[in-house]
Amino acid sequence: MTTPHDRPRRRAPATEEHRARVLEEITAAVDDGRLDVVEGGRRLSTAYRAATAGGLAALVADLHEEPDEPPTPDAPRQPDRAQYVWATALIVLCAVAAAVLLVLVLRGPSPPVLP
Repeated sequence: MTTPHDRPRRRAPATEEHRARVLEEITAAVDDGRLDVVEGGRRLSTAYRAATAGGLAALVADLHEEPDEPPTPDAPRQPDRAQYVWATALIVLCAVAAAVLLVLVLRGPSPPVLP
């Protein structure tokens, strides 16, 4: 929001210090991925030609805005139903194999079968 006090500053000539800060901000935004290379190049070109402080400020005004929602970290992916089915089948198979081995061990050796 501009106030009457801001208007003269916006029309003030662009200083080399202000231009250098804006160029650094645009370059940092491209490096951070907030701007793509094409948009960053367009803004850098415009910053070199800007004649007023307001023209420079407009180039980085949207870079200072806070995002509507903070970025959410990627939620851990929940396993799907098929993974639960395979895990359950594997557990049941292991339990059956263990039961069979237990029965064989407890029964002892079987008598030889004669032809």
